[in-house]
Amino acid sequence: MNHKTGYLYSFVLALVVLVSMHSFYMPVAAPVISGISGTIMHGSTVTVSGSGFGIKAQAAPIAWDNLESGVCDNIATVGSWTATGTLGINDNHNRNQFSNFNAFRNFDGDISPWGAVNDEAAFRGGTDSRTWYVQYWFYLDSDFEFDGNINNSLGNIKILRMWSTSSASDNFYVQALCRYDTNAVVALVNQGTDWSPVVGGYTWVDEVMGYDKPAYVDNSYFGWQHYENDISTGVWHLFQFEYSDSDISTPNGVFRWWFNGKLIVDKTNVLTRNTTYTSFKRPRIVGFYDSHHATNNDGSNHFYIDDAYIDNTFARVEICSNALWSDKGQSEIQIPVSWSASSIAVNINQGSLADGSTAYLYVIDSAGVSNAVGYPITFGGSLLGHDDTPSPPSGLMVK
Repeated sequence: MNHKTGYLYSFVLALVVLVSMHSFYMPVAAPVISGISGTIMHGSTVTVSGSGFGIKAQAAPIAWDNLESGVCDNIATVGSWTATGTLGINDNHNRNQFSNFNAFRNFDGDISPWGAVNDEAAFRGGTDSRTWYVQYWFYLDSDFEFDGNINNSLGNIKILRMWSTSSASDNFYVQALCRYDTNAVVALVNQGTDWSPVVGGYTWVDEVMGYDKPAYVDNSYFGWQHYENDISTGVWHLFQFEYSDSDISTPNGVFRWWFNGKLIVDKTNVLTRNTTYTSFKRPRIVGFYDSHHATNNDGSNHFYIDDAYIDNTFARVEICSNALWSDKGQSEIQIPVSWSASSIAVNINQGSLADGSTAYLYVIDSAGVSNAVGYPITFGGSLLGHDDTPSPPSGLMVK
């Protein structure tokens, strides 16, 4: 190799490195919606056109259940469950005008429907996968009371659990504890950090929810010490979760949690796997699990659940009440029936969004990136592919 060739080789190599670095740090383009065709009404199918939607190998979710079959079993509205715990079918306290049924459990200390060691009012489904989106709506009746003792019934409630289908004992769970706080635990794997700040600009969940900063928060807790007030009785609430396992011994796992459309936890540095515990997981608890169901139970505590949805990707479509993803408000999951990088067909799920109301459609890709500004729609109106969405700032992406 002569000097000229050597210099040329060095220049090309440096250029390749620079281009590679530039490519690596390029921001991910957010989905762009250019139009929607069809009539926006509950149960109809519309087509969303645009770009940057990404690939979703299976359009339909792993499971989606609105329970409108009038039966609570392993056959979901779309897909299937592997178990439904102690849940039974119910026809009151329905969530919206289209709902005639939901599932329920009375946490009254009776263990006969499930056995002597568990009381799970929860769905379970899927096979082991790195990434999951999980959601469910739930309603606590006026007789429901959280307990102030962690060892009593309803003093330690698991509200999400991710666990392998194998015999592996490591798992991830989110829990509400003894009227004190909430936290998430990576069992048997030290996640290596606490949860603060829970989201950008906020140290603890109480601050996100509008309260003063807690005087003290235990290490590994979320600082949601007002959860009992916020999860009020007599009202339907929505939990949404994004979960992705980490690489081995690398803190790059994802955990995001929305409560009634508000992002309360947003972490992308979670360690969930190491050289000893390497398994991926699947949703083991989608609902409530009363860890100490038979201890000092105070009687009836009615819990209702509806519109549970799980999928092994973050990619999904939501229709929300607000125009900005960062403040999306009430959210209703939509059910995709086909998906490509530029076109998605969804079955419309209006949920409890009002007839004639304006709402906003969002496409979330497999990385969890959404269009920042929602595409406006009106329930009961027809759209013919026009684009009247305000343009977001150039290069903006939202997670």
